[in-house]
Amino acid sequence: MFWGLRAQRLLRHFPLGHNDSLRPASQSEIFFLPRPSPDVGALLDKFRSSGLADAADLVALSGGDTVGKASCGFIRDNEDLSRRLSGHCFASGTGKQSLDVITPDAFDNKYFVALTAGTGQGVLTSDQAAFFDQFIKSNIEGRKLRQD
Repeated sequence: MFWGLRAQRLLRHFPLGHNDSLRPASQSEIFFLPRPSPDVGALLDKFRSSGLADAADLVALSGGDTVGKASCGFIRDNEDLSRRLSGHCFASGTGKQSLDVITPDAFDNKYFVALTAGTGQGVLTSDQAAFFDQFIKSNIEGRKLRQD
């Protein structure tokens, strides 16, 4: 089980994803997860409906993507990025793509660095779309600079 933290306070229980669990995810658990392609408004609505009203929560929990993976079919439609990642994704034999394209096996700030790269290295549409919201962008920029 995963517990969300905010300002050192325990907020709520989040069900584990399919690959983290000892059993397949139920339909209600799948419905709870944000889709990989919504706009920022839809992401914030999903978080608010779960009791996370601050956009900073979205940024903080998105940082967990630094060690996350997505199915190859969810790679966002960006010609250069898609071509490069899809080739690697399918060649890996797992059918999964790391969401952190810089240091996929390390829990660090490189996921945020990738989002702020001039070419936008967010693997999922939702990852990269969040960067274009001004408040979220400032939060991401701050986390990019910290390695704690």
